[in-house]
Amino acid sequence: MAIYKLGDICDVKNGSTPNTQNNELWKKEIPFLGPADLLTKENTRWITKQENKTVKEGSVLISTTASIGNIMYVEKESWFNQQITSITVKKSTILNSKFLFYYFLKKNEYIKKIQDGGSIFPIIHTSTFRNWKINIPSIEEQQNIIDIIEPIETLIDNIKSQISILKKIMIKQYNVLQTHEVKFVDFISLQNNKWSDEITYLATNAVGEFYIDRTKLIDISVKRPSRANIKPKKNTFLISKLAGENKMYFFNDEPEEVFSTGFYNFSTKYVDHITSFILSDHFQVQKNELSTGTTMQGINNDGLSNIMMKKPIVKENSISKTICNLNLLLEKLTTLQNACIRLLI
Repeated sequence: MAIYKLGDICDVKNGSTPNTQNNELWKKEIPFLGPADLLTKENTRWITKQENKTVKEGSVLISTTASIGNIMYVEKESWFNQQITSITVKKSTILNSKFLFYYFLKKNEYIKKIQDGGSIFPIIHTSTFRNWKINIPSIEEQQNIIDIIEPIETLIDNIKSQISILKKIMIKQYNVLQTHEVKFVDFISLQNNKWSDEITYLATNAVGEFYIDRTKLIDISVKRPSRANIKPKKNTFLISKLAGENKMYFFNDEPEEVFSTGFYNFSTKYVDHITSFILSDHFQVQKNELSTGTTMQGINNDGLSNIMMKKPIVKENSISKTICNLNLLLEKLTTLQNACIRLLI
């Protein structure tokens, strides 16, 4: 084992966003990444390749302002915005880039607590990473550790890919449907099940698009936040009220946890159709347009009652349940990977 400063063995730099009005800079050549893309590993934007602006395969990207702590291992050359810091190994005889990635996954919660300033959002400066001291085992030991963790990571990525494919299929199914529009609320039943002595809580930041991060579980056995007051039942949905995000989940089984009142909880006989609609732009655009509020805009009951969707024709739930089951497996594999990282690094 030997201790190094990252700045001595790695290149550390912030990203940038070029002029969005210059179409010549936005040709579909390489991925352009923002903080949210580090979680999904799926970029939504592309950009023209330019020298000294990109990072190669093997770099580690960390979101370092606003949504701090999203971490990704770069699989192909990419450009990234100013909310992200890249760390690229320059002395590969000392440090394996994949080991560095796993190291930062272990340090994720610590990274989220770092605040080097920022007038509106917290920020982590590049100097913090350049001065970061890391205790590194031999390159052979690093590879042995990678050989244990990497197969689990591959399984995780494969399941994420399957989930992504199923989501795209559902969106396409909704988009090609040729039925007249109906009110969304006429095909759902809003639930009003509240907290009943549950001792664990999942806030809105623990829920993604068809995914729950149970590492963010909060113990409320001593004190329960007032927002911890939604208790979903079996075969019900959660969707976030907040504008600009598409947090949603379908429960095959009743969860043990209580959830935030920042969600709507509802049931429906048309599970797959409702899932397809919520994933689609048709829902997301309406939700954002109908949201109200001065600081944190979100949709209320009046707004929800005005959302329109294509009329469902089939009572089916097979794809939604498959995605849910894949997500449960994903949670277990992620827990296993995190346990291995904590144990070995």
